Amino acid sequence: MNNEFPLHLSLIKDISEREIFNLMENFSSFSDINNVEISFLSKTLGIRDKTINMIRRREINQDNIDRLKKLNVKTITYKDKEYPKRLLNYKPFPPLIFTRGDISILENKSIAMVGSRQCSYYGKKIAEEFGKALSNMGIVVVSGMALGIDRYSHEGALKSSGKTVAVLGTGIDVIYPASNRSIYKEIIEKGCVISEFPPGTGPFKQNFPFRNRIIAGLSNGVLVVEAAYKSGTFKTVKWALDYGIDVFAIPGDINRITSQGTDLLIKEGAIPVISPNDIIEYLGIPLEKSIKEISNKNKELKGDLKIIYNKIKSMPVHFDELLEKTGLSISELSSIAIQLEMKELIKKLPGNYFRRI
Repeated sequence: MNNEFPLHLSLIKDISEREIFNLMENFSSFSDINNVEISFLSKTLGIRDKTINMIRRREINQDNIDRLKKLNVKTITYKDKEYPKRLLNYKPFPPLIFTRGDISILENKSIAMVGSRQCSYYGKKIAEEFGKALSNMGIVVVSGMALGIDRYSHEGALKSSGKTVAVLGTGIDVIYPASNRSIYKEIIEKGCVISEFPPGTGPFKQNFPFRNRIIAGLSNGVLVVEAAYKSGTFKTVKWALDYGIDVFAIPGDINRITSQGTDLLIKEGAIPVISPNDIIEYLGIPLEKSIKEISNKNKELKGDLKIIYNKIKSMPVHFDELLEKTGLSISELSSIAIQLEMKELIKKLPGNYFRRI
């Protein structure tokens, strides 16, 4: 459909989601609206007087429309075939979304990764490692591009060969916080950025719970990496539970404040995970080799082969890091890596990373 009309509706100041839905269901242009009685709009459709007046005067910010075109932003409504099918399963879903990047990846298997903005070094490393490992297996990493766990989850995915999605609590053209400018651009190149809020919308506190419902709704599961007992992360968890989406949690130190939330979630029934493989298997993605087969091959390893294999885990590790940990020369380590690959015990990934199969 032609999305100029719903786009213009969304740009009317303070228009509600319900009003947009009702107007889109009954009209296809502002001219159509102007041809009906105000009483029908107000009493039958529940459109507020101030909204009707702005529609009549066509009070639309043309600068915002021009900015969307300049940024190559795509407007997608719930009536379009490109609208994420998962979102249509859960109400309330936004009547339209603004997107930049590859919208098609929203149909892939995905995991939302969420957690505290003020995370520990432990949380940072786990977020990066899980983001990288899940993305390498073709799982889309969805998060909110906030500081802390969100950012590190995106960064992990960006370091891999996979994709990531950032759901914004601001307008599609507003980067918040500003320090995320570099990853915002990279996510557009290697994934997708989406927002339900009109361009120019700032980081208003009341908008982020709505953002969280989209993060949950786009995902096959929600992974809480690290969160304190009282954390905004629980709002995303609540949406997931309301939608019937499984919640995963990373166990943490019981004495660490930033792990109290995740440990509580596990106590209350969240699925504990200690490896990306736990999630990969849950999503029905077959692991490349059975544990038993790999275990038998592992027993045959000796000397440096066994040492190097034990240094490589399910999380991707860089060749340079292996050099530093083992003290081997480049040629020695390269030879061992080739042998382990030939035995189908490890896999080389883009960027000179290795992981166990």
